[in-house]
Amino acid sequence: MKIKTPSILKKLPRLTLGMLLIITLVYFVDFIVDLPYRDIMPLVTGGDYFWFDGRRIALLSTVPAFIFVIGYTFISMFSENYHPSKKSHQRVGIFTMVIFLLFITINAIALFFYLYLAIFTPYKNCEDPKLKHYFVTDYAICKTIVNNEFN
Repeated sequence: MKIKTPSILKKLPRLTLGMLLIITLVYFVDFIVDLPYRDIMPLVTGGDYFWFDGRRIALLSTVPAFIFVIGYTFISMFSENYHPSKKSHQRVGIFTMVIFLLFITINAIALFFYLYLAIFTPYKNCEDPKLKHYFVTDYAICKTIVNNEFN
C-alpha cells in the first residue's frame, strides 16, 4: 500500500526557501532606505556635523529591483509550473533599463547635493582623508569625530 504525500509537503522546501529569500530582501530594503535617512537627519535638525556619502543615496535606486525580486519569488512559490512569456521577458528588459536610468539620475542628484553643500551651507568637508565623508560647521570638530563607519 502506497501512502500519498500531501501536496503541501512537496512544496514545503520551495515555500521555506522563498519565504527566507523574501524576509532577507525585505531586511535589505529596510537597511538601504534607512542608511541615507540616518545620514541626512543631522543636516535637517541643524547638527554640528553629519556623514554624507552619495553612494548611499545611489543605493536607493536598487529598491525597485528588490521589490521586483520579492514579487517574482512570491509568484513562483505558489505556482506549479510558472513559465514566463516573451512579453514578460520584454518587461524585464524595460524594467532593467528603467532601473539603470534611475541609478544614473539618483547619482546626478547626489552630485548636485554635494554642490549645494559646498556652495550654500556653512558645512565644510573634513580635510582628513579618513573623514572625507563628514561635513562639519567648524574644522575643530573633525578632531573630535571617531570614525566608526564603514567606507
